[in-house]
Amino acid sequence: MRKLLSYFLVFTLIVTTVGVINVGADEKELNWNGFIYQVHNDTVANNKHVLIEDYVGTERQITIPKQIDGIAVTELAEKFTCTSDITSVKIMDTMLKPEGLTWCETLEKIFVQDNSTRYTVIDGILYNKKVTSLLCYPSAKQEREYIAPKTVTESYGLQQVLIKNKYLKDVTFTSVVPDCTNTNIENVKITGNISYIPEGSFRKCRNLKTVVIGSKVDFIERDAFYGCASLQSVKLSNNLRSIYSCAFGKTKIKKVKIPKSVDYIDYDVFPTKTKIMKPSYLRKTVNPWNKSQYCYKAYVIAKSKSGTKKYRAANVTKITATKKKVKLKKGDIHKIKTKVFIFKKKKAGFIKNDILKFTSSNNKVAKVTQGGKIKALRKGTTTITVMMRTFEKKLHTTRKNYKIKVV
Repeated sequence: MRKLLSYFLVFTLIVTTVGVINVGADEKELNWNGFIYQVHNDTVANNKHVLIEDYVGTERQITIPKQIDGIAVTELAEKFTCTSDITSVKIMDTMLKPEGLTWCETLEKIFVQDNSTRYTVIDGILYNKKVTSLLCYPSAKQEREYIAPKTVTESYGLQQVLIKNKYLKDVTFTSVVPDCTNTNIENVKITGNISYIPEGSFRKCRNLKTVVIGSKVDFIERDAFYGCASLQSVKLSNNLRSIYSCAFGKTKIKKVKIPKSVDYIDYDVFPTKTKIMKPSYLRKTVNPWNKSQYCYKAYVIAKSKSGTKKYRAANVTKITATKKKVKLKKGDIHKIKTKVFIFKKKKAGFIKNDILKFTSSNNKVAKVTQGGKIKALRKGTTTITVMMRTFEKKLHTTRKNYKIKVV
């Protein structure tokens, strides 16, 4: 019985040991034509693959082989040291992890095998086949400007571009904003379908001088550009709604124009000496717990016979007017007046037009100014749409149409 028990314990020990060690590597480093590599054993899949750690050969333009001694080359070391000063590299589809090329400081260009089904190369830059992920931007690629393809949605590769390449100064992001903290970029454009700028994404980019924010950006998170000590110029999105605390703190922005779409500017967004050119509906609100701090909130000013009253724009649930249809003669001028509902309760008085936006469906029939004045131009029918500049996308009731008929 004791003998049987000892066999059982030995067998258990062997199974446990094998179960833990799934992948192993040969202890010694091997050299094949200048490639320093290791052979890894995958005991689960019952196969071997080669990991290349370095290249110490004399060639400056190299091709990473598909196989070494009949074993597939599938991986580069996480930080492919590249002791030799190679300028270009060609990889094969057997390579599953090429990201280590990012650490090759002399690399200028990347190539892939003909008719690759795994990779795409654009201007010497390596992407996955569908160009949704940037895998490697050569560290020694000597170009000042880079425009990220709209299809790239994974941010890690973009981040590595900015960390490793010292030549890159002008960057345009079109689909995702990576973490650009402490990088050397000087000029940034944020375009395409990017809807917001994440918290701290450009924090302490000390060489950053100009920022252009595209029309799809709704809000800028806190600390987004905090500590960008050289930042002097920023152009904000015409559809921007909110800017959160310290977004542009400790910069050199002397003046900034706030678009007529913003409904909230948080505390300490800009340096205290920055001149803020803002729409009149944005009112300064002092922090009750810290009198030296203030923010800006959008308010609706409603006029009536009894005077004027101020309401938070965020509380507006509906706008309406006394006339839904108007008949005009050619040359006539008519001014739209709009009433307001606060939390679904109608309030007396008309909204001041500085917070409203007017458009005409047919400018040849009638034009409308941003003050709400309609001028009839010729016979026909047009629809004038009025909406709050600060409207919530889900709050459709803050949009109103008016039929204008010119006779």
